[in-house]
Amino acid sequence: MTPASFFAEFPHVEREPGRFVARVPAPTGSLLPGGFLLAEAVTAASTTVDDGAVVHALHGRFPQGGVIDEEVEIVVETVRDGRSFASRLVRVVQQDRILLLADVSFRAAVPTGAPDGAHDDAPGSAPGARAWSRAPSPGLGVEPEAAPVGTPVASFPAFARHFDVRAGTDDTTTGRAQTFHPFWIRHRGGLPDDPHLHAAALAYVTDVGMSGSALPPDTRLGDRFGSVTLDHAVWFHRPCRLDDWLHVSVEPMAMGDHRVFARGEIRARDGVIVASTAQEAWLGNRVRREDTV
Repeated sequence: MTPASFFAEFPHVEREPGRFVARVPAPTGSLLPGGFLLAEAVTAASTTVDDGAVVHALHGRFPQGGVIDEEVEIVVETVRDGRSFASRLVRVVQQDRILLLADVSFRAAVPTGAPDGAHDDAPGSAPGARAWSRAPSPGLGVEPEAAPVGTPVASFPAFARHFDVRAGTDDTTTGRAQTFHPFWIRHRGGLPDDPHLHAAALAYVTDVGMSGSALPPDTRLGDRFGSVTLDHAVWFHRPCRLDDWLHVSVEPMAMGDHRVFARGEIRARDGVIVASTAQEAWLGNRVRREDTV
């Protein structure tokens, strides 16, 4: 397996500046996974910004569903290039269907040799402000290598092929009837030193099993029901690598009107939060290939 084998499944070709074409396969089923589209949006948008800029936020909406083994067109529009931030609007289209509308935001890189949180001392910042994240639950102290593989996410073909996934521990999931989270995850092989590549992979990971973990306690979807992502957001707080262990945890926040909402956090092995995510999904009868939302 080559180091970038996971990303070899969704390469894109630039036909003209800001316009790309890609074929995005799905490991199972007929619907195109939203996580692949999020990864494509990050990858394409990152080619249009200055060297050194890193992704700091991704907000996406999925107006319609896509199908596998058909080309998608990725159109990147420059909204703003500022001194500290750059913003891109991304449309992923398949034939006449808009699959994803995304806002991908980038920040300028911290100067070489500057400490973590250096930008927090900029004019207008709180005096003495430094990088900080909420303390993890005690269960995060478990070594991922010693954790069991029996999490539902580990049974997903794409994950089993490319990622080592282990069951995580989180007090917020105790007593849940159905959940995919928390879990530890690490790419099986080393990956290149490209922060945009790792950000794209993380965007993909945050979409896996999130709506299933959005269900409240003692709730099951059942075989006749499914979910479709409506909105998905990721905030990248610190650089991280997908070829080192990350802990992904999601908690349900609200359910009603056939919709569920969840938020999650991604932590490095040392417990520091490297990213946050939120998702709203629609629940109903299992979606067919020709259905749209």
